[in-house]
Formats: sequence, structure tokens, C-alpha cells
Amino acid sequence: MLELDFLGVRVAYRTWGEGPPVLLLHSGGGSSRQWEKVAALLAPGHTIIAPDLLGFGNSGSWPEAGKLTHTLQAGLAARVLEAATDSTVDVVGHSYGGATAICLALAKPARVRSLVLIEPILHNLLKEADDPLFAGSLMVGRTFIEELDAGRPERSWQTFLDTSNGAGTWARLSEAQRQRFLAQSEQTKEAFISNFNNETSFADCRSLCMPTTVAHGTRTWPVYRRIAALLLEALKRGHGATIDGAEHMSPISHPDEVARVISNHIERCRA
Repeated sequence: MLELDFLGVRVAYRTWGEGPPVLLLHSGGGSSRQWEKVAALLAPGHTIIAPDLLGFGNSGSWPEAGKLTHTLQAGLAARVLEAATDSTVDVVGHSYGGATAICLALAKPARVRSLVLIEPILHNLLKEADDPLFAGSLMVGRTFIEELDAGRPERSWQTFLDTSNGAGTWARLSEAQRQRFLAQSEQTKEAFISNFNNETSFADCRSLCMPTTVAHGTRTWPVYRRIAALLLEALKRGHGATIDGAEHMSPISHPDEVARVISNHIERCRA
């Protein structure tokens, strides 16, 4: 992996392939590893750039507890782009990374040619819409933090993963997979806090001028489907896509379909 410094924190990122650049931003609790299968499918025609966001994978954590924001994560992504390419990029963000991708596009619109947003976590859109799903959208994160603070990290992850990805997800994981998640517990708590504090608004989304595909799995949590629908309605140049049979972690469970959504999006942008 490649490394650089971002505001005094070590940041790791990886690259694959050659061609027009595509930036991949991972979900909370994950790392750039989640993109390995998708990147292998895209790399023959693209340079794939995938950082470990602050607190995840091989990147360092933000030193101030409770102060991690998507603005900081977007700053990390911009710093990685400075090091990796001079070109404008197609940016793909999944879940937590989708919220960061929007912040990056708002802050650096000249660097972002287009967006693919796969179930981005945007609680504030539900709040602004006075949507009845808003309270439930916060419940999983709050429960994660409460269980973790009470010394029950396994319960934190079981509730989170089973709600987001279907009942029994935690039980089906191998012991090695569980340990990887448990090792990210404190960092994931910080990610939930940054999601709660993310104020990305309908006005922000309406201001985005680049082509944007908003995708969701057909079996994902209703909260994520609703956020995707609200976002799509707000975008000037939005296009909707579904990933058949997928729950929330589609880049891992359905890499072929996710790569196809990304490739189709890029082809539309070139047309």
C-alpha cells in the first residue's frame, strides 16, 4: 500500500490498473479491501484509487474523539487525489463513503467528473423531509454506541450488521471476520458520530452539477432505499440504478453487479 500524510495522520491507499481514474470510498467499519473484487473487474480499463479513510484499515485515526467529520474524510480523499492523479475523477462512494463522496464533490467540484453513490448515509435528508423513517435511521448507530460503551461490542456489531444486511449476518461470519469488525469498534463509533453530525442538505444535493448515479440493493434496509429516493429527486443530473438481490454490502456480496453499475455510469458520462 501507498502512504501519505494528512494533517499529521498517516493515510494508506492502494491503486490498481491503468486508464482514466476512478476513486472508490468504502463503507464505515470497512476499508479499501472491500473494493478488491470490484476493482479487479474495473482495473483493465481504469486506474482505481482506494484509500483507507480516517480510522479504518491501515490509516491512522483522527486524534480528537468525537470530532471526526465527513468534511475531514473528504479532505483526506482530496489529498489522495493530489498524490495519485492530475485528472478529474469518477468518484464511487458506498454507505459512509457515499456521504464523504458528496462532501468531496461539494468542496472540489473541479476534480470530480461524476459520482456513483451506493446507499449513501444521509440522515439529514430524512430529517429535512420530515420523513417517519428519520428516528429509526438513527437507532442503529445509537444502539451500536450504547452497547459498545456498556462493554458489549459483539452486541453492537450484531445489531448493526443484522439490521443493515439481514438477520443472521453476524452469526454467519467466520471468527476471523468477526475479529476484524471488533477491532474497528471504536473507529466505527466515531464514524457513527460523524454520520449524526453530517448536515448535507437538499440544497447541497441540488447544487451538484455532475452526472450522478444513485444505486441501492433491492433487499436493503428501507431507510437506505428511502434516502436513495430522496437524493435522486434532488439531483439535477441523477440516474437511478438497482442491484438485484443485494442488501447493504453490495460491493462485497454482488461485485459483478456493482462493477456493472459503475461501468454503465461511466459509459453514459462518455456518451
